[in-house]
Formats: sequence, structure tokens, C-alpha cells
Amino acid sequence: MKNKKTDFEGLVRFCKLSKLPFTVTLSNYTQKIESSIYKYKSIEDVKSNRFFGASMMVKKDVKEKPIPDCPKEFSSFNDFNIREEFFLDEIYAIDISSAYATMMHNNGYISDNTFEYIQKLPKMERLASIGMLASNKKEFKFDSDGNIEEIQEIISPTENYFYFAVQETAKVMAEAKRIAFEDNMNDYLFTWVDCIYFKSKDKIKDITDYFDSMNIKYKVTKYSQFLVQRKKKFFLVTFFDENEKKKIFSIPLPSEKIRKQLEHYLLNLKYKQNELTN
Repeated sequence: MKNKKTDFEGLVRFCKLSKLPFTVTLSNYTQKIESSIYKYKSIEDVKSNRFFGASMMVKKDVKEKPIPDCPKEFSSFNDFNIREEFFLDEIYAIDISSAYATMMHNNGYISDNTFEYIQKLPKMERLASIGMLASNKKEFKFDSDGNIEEIQEIISPTENYFYFAVQETAKVMAEAKRIAFEDNMNDYLFTWVDCIYFKSKDKIKDITDYFDSMNIKYKVTKYSQFLVQRKKKFFLVTFFDENEKKKIFSIPLPSEKIRKQLEHYLLNLKYKQNELTN
């Protein structure tokens, strides 16, 4: 089976040998080469027609709404409360179904029709149909000697809608954590994008009641053999679902969490400063 990366690099070398200017464009899902004598385009993962239909519907819906003020630097995907090695016989998790699409729908950015259409897609295509809002490109312009003379990043004008979905998901997950674990933070393990992991079965109702109040669909799962092992630069976390399928996560050490918090503090200062000067 051919290696797509190797094939693409070979085509770039071919274009350099032609002694003609050419452009290489890389996006989330495609790689493209264009010159006066040659054109090539490759799709990294083959997507269904329904996926592209859903992506077009999402973009059409959001363009009718004001662009949210959601700088991507403030996007958060994870939160952790793991500080040492330990083992648990069982843990529980609750994850939001179609989290990003749900946030867009509940806040009026996509229509009922678009949301229902997205639900018919496979899981990864559901996510990607919203992710396409932030599908930025990079263009590398080569001169006739095969040297890169310009690199240009093309930022999608719809990317802030995607970061709105990311940041709203993070807010919902943070509130679920606050509600369920305010009296006992030791019961909380970690949050990974749209899924919250914890020790006690007693916390399920607190979290699901909150999700119900927010019109959010979810799935509750029990896991077993939860093992945390400290490595040099991270915690290795492993556990098994009800079908004995192993799940693996790499969790930052506490020192990395502090660094991230300080980074967000400084970014907030910069953002507020920009608001005052504009």
C-alpha cells in the first residue's frame, strides 16, 4: 500500500525539477499542488456526500448570525484532577452526544433541520461537520528555482463559530464539575472535551439533572480497572469499557496544568488590554 505522504513529497520534488513556479496548499482534509503544467489534489480521508451536505448546511446557518467574540487562544478541551498513581476497580463517565452541534443548536447558530441532519452522520463526521468552520489553509508558493518565496495562512472567516462551540462545551463541562463535586473534589477525575470521568456512582444524578435542564443528550458508561501510572512527563491512564475494550489517555503532570493556567492569565491580560485600546 502506497504511503500518501511519500507520494506527495515525490510530487513536490517533481514540480521543483520542472523549473516552473508552483503552489502547495494544505488544509484540514486536502493537499493540493498547482502549476502551469500540473494540478494534483488529494483528500486525506474520504468523506460521504452527507458529510459535505451537513458542512454546507452548517456554514449557511451560521453566516446568518453575528460572529461570536471567541478567540481560539481561550479554548479549553481538558481538565484534570490526577496528581498521583492509583488504581480503582471501577469509575463512571458521562459524555455529551454531538457536543459541538448541540452547543450550536441550543444557542441558535444552526437550525433544527441542520441539527437533525447532522445526527444521522457517523460520530467522526458529526464532529468534522462543525470542525469545517475552522478549516484553515496554508499556501506555500515556490519560485522557478524550487525555493519557497512566500507562506500564507488563509484563515476561515467562520472559525470563531467553531471556537464558540468549543468554549460553550468547556463551560458546560465546568459547570457539571462544579455542581457534582463542589463538596468533594476528590471524587472528580478528569474531563476530556465532552466527557466527564469520576469515581462515585452517586454523582450520576447530579450531572444528568444538569444536562437535562440544559436540553443536552448524554450517555452514561461504567468502566473498570482504572490505572494511573506516572511516567517521566505525564500520567498514563488506562481502563476498560463494558466490552473489555481498552482506553488510554495521556494526562499532564500537575506542573503542566499550572503553566497552562498562567498562560491563560497572561492571555486574558493581553485581551483586556486590546479591548481598552480599540
